[in-house]
Order: sequence, then structure tokens, then C-alpha cells
Amino acid sequence: VAECTKQTLRAREGGSELDYEGLEWTNVDLTVEATAPLLIVMKAPKLRAVAVHLTGPVVLHVQDAQVSDLRVFGAGSPAGEPSLSLLSVEATQLRVGDLERPFQGVVHVRSSKLRVIELHLNELDLESSRLEVGMVDARGLSAADASLIQLELRTEHGLFTEFEVRESRLQLCEYASLIGGSLNSSVLEACP
Repeated sequence: VAECTKQTLRAREGGSELDYEGLEWTNVDLTVEATAPLLIVMKAPKLRAVAVHLTGPVVLHVQDAQVSDLRVFGAGSPAGEPSLSLLSVEATQLRVGDLERPFQGVVHVRSSKLRVIELHLNELDLESSRLEVGMVDARGLSAADASLIQLELRTEHGLFTEFEVRESRLQLCEYASLIGGSLNSSVLEACP
């Protein structure tokens, strides 16, 4: 359990995995810097008003989580890029990256429901998930069995299969493939 704290973890050679179960964090600001691949697994955490800053080849895997106001930032280093994986996560108010500093690695979302979101990232991989209300700006986006509702979405390269889009605006820049899905009350447009 952690509340109202700021921590920095500098992982060097040797440690490759950290596992946490049942974390309860409120108002926590965590910075993780790695010079070698590091996997951080959080199982069944309760995260509220948490900011996580990843630098280097850090994989943050969050599973079976209840999340409110989570912010994740990721920057690459000569050692590699960070990655974020959300599996069976229910989140309200999720931000990944920002306009000035998009998340540089890949974000994987599986079997999750994310509501009130702001995602600025390099690569987004969605599977069997629902995104509601907010914006997504991704260089590359792959969505399979995904529901996108009330979103402003922009991507350079998009692949959508077995998808549902409602009340959204999709801005597709270089190329996009839309296979076996439905678009309702939505706008599909090219980038300016």
C-alpha cells in the first residue's frame, strides 16, 4: 500500500522481473529507468491518481485491475523502448503519453474496458476491448474485436477487423484496412 509518494527505481543489469500482487496505490508518482530489459507485473492492483514514467526497455504489465486516473509516460533510450500491457483492466481516466511526448513504445490492450481516455502513442494493439469517450492519436493501430465509442481517433496506419465504431470521428492518414466491422453515426476522413 502506498499513498502520496514519489519514487524512482533505477534498474541495472541483473534484475529482469518484478512481480507485485494486490497493490493499492493512491497519489503515487513512480519513475522507472532501465538499461537492460525489465518486466514489471502488477496483478490485481487498485490504482488511483497514479503516474508512471518509464525510460528504456521496461515492460509494464497490468492485469485484472481497477484503475482511476492513471497516467503512463514512456521514453526510449539507447537500450530500448518501453512497453505497456493492459489485460482485463477496467479504467476510468487513462492517459498514455501527451501531445509533446507521445508514448514511444507499443501499448497492448486485451479484454479491457477503458473510459475517458487520452492516448498519444507510437503503436496501439487492441484486442477484445472497448474504448469509450476521448481521443486516440497513434502512428500505428491494430484493432481486432474492438468497440470504439465517442472517440476522436487519428492514425497513420490502421487495421480494423471485426470492429464496432459509434459516434466517433476517425481520421485515417496514410492507409487503413477496415474488415468485417460496423460504423454507426461516425465520420471517416482523410488527414489534411
